Amino acid sequence: MRDPRMDSVLRAVQARYPGKRVAVERYESPDDPLIRWWIYVLDVPEDELGPVGLDLVGVARREYGRRPVPFFIGPADPERTEELLAGKYGPPPRIVPRDHRSRRSPSPRRSTSPRRARRGR
Repeated sequence: MRDPRMDSVLRAVQARYPGKRVAVERYESPDDPLIRWWIYVLDVPEDELGPVGLDLVGVARREYGRRPVPFFIGPADPERTEELLAGKYGPPPRIVPRDHRSRRSPSPRRSTSPRRARRGR
């Protein structure tokens, strides 16, 4: 994922639901070629699916505003979580690490590249 807004959504979701795992899987929508991902919050109790689902859509909308959102986002109850992780619907989704960082983010251990360091920048 190279979309900094999507990375921001993932971090916001992890902050809002710290005890839950977040998973991402590639998705090809037959109806909308802009939709390329599914984001799930896993193991959400059934009685919380509706409110959590609405909240997740709100998180995405706040980040993207009027721009198209390139993913579906929603909760998965424990049964659906088990099915997803077992690969029932295709390859299992990737679990987002709890300390999610954008792939574009610089490494926290080194703020400049070795090349820049040699140039004195």
